[in-house]
Amino acid sequence: VTVFIVLLSFFTIDIASVSQAQQLALEEITVTARKRNESLLEIPLSITAFSAEDIEAGAFRDLGDIALQTGGLQFNTRSSDGVRGGRIDSVIRLRGVDFSSLDHLQATSVFIDGVFVLGTASSLGLQDLERVEIIKGPQSAFYGRNTFAGAVNYITKNPSLTEMTGKLDLSAATFGKYDASALVGIPLVEGKLAAQINLKKYQTDGEWTANDGGALGAESTASISGTIYGEPSENLSFKLRVH
Repeated sequence: VTVFIVLLSFFTIDIASVSQAQQLALEEITVTARKRNESLLEIPLSITAFSAEDIEAGAFRDLGDIALQTGGLQFNTRSSDGVRGGRIDSVIRLRGVDFSSLDHLQATSVFIDGVFVLGTASSLGLQDLERVEIIKGPQSAFYGRNTFAGAVNYITKNPSLTEMTGKLDLSAATFGKYDASALVGIPLVEGKLAAQINLKKYQTDGEWTANDGGALGAESTASISGTIYGEPSENLSFKLRVH
C-alpha cells in the first residue's frame, strides 16, 4: 500500500507539469483572415502569422525576410524574365504557383488592412504593423482576384488613445546603405481619438559600377503613412489610413 501511494503522488505531479507546459505552449493567437476575429488554432485555413514581437525579435526588414521564415512562400524583389526590371515588378509565389511577374496578374497578392496593394511589395516597411498573416490556398472569396494561391495581409497598429508613443529604428551597412524609420502616435482626444505618423527612408548606393560609370544596384525608397483612429463609443470605432 505504501508503494502504491508513492507512485500515485509522482503521477499526480507529472500530470500537473504537463498541463502547465500545454498552457504555456498554446497561447491563443487571433487572426482576421476571414474578415472577423478568430483563433488561429480553430480557423479552417492554413495560416502563418507573425506578431509585432516576432518581427522585432527576428529583425525582419521587409517581405523578403518574412518569406525566409514561412514554408511555401517565395519572394523575388525583381522579375526574372529579362524584360521588366525594378522593384515594382516583384514576384510572390505560394506553394510554387506563379502566373505572371506583372503585379495585376499574380496568383498571390499583398494587402494592407485588407486593401489591395498594387506592386511595390518590396518597399513596404514593417515598423507600424501589429502582425502579418500569410493565408495559403485560394482566397478569392475574401480578397478578390489575384489570390488563387494565397494572400499576404499586413495588419497595421492602432495609435494609443491614452498616451503618446514613439519608436525609432536605424540600421546602416557598407556601400552607403541605410534604413531609417520613425513612428509617433499622439492622442488628440483622450480615450476617443488619436493620430499616428510613420516615416521611412531606405537608401543604397549599389555594389557595382556599370559600363557607363553609373551605379548598378542603387535603390531608394521614401514613404510616409498617417493614421487617424477613433472610438466614439463602446460599440463604434473607425480607422482612416493614408500611405
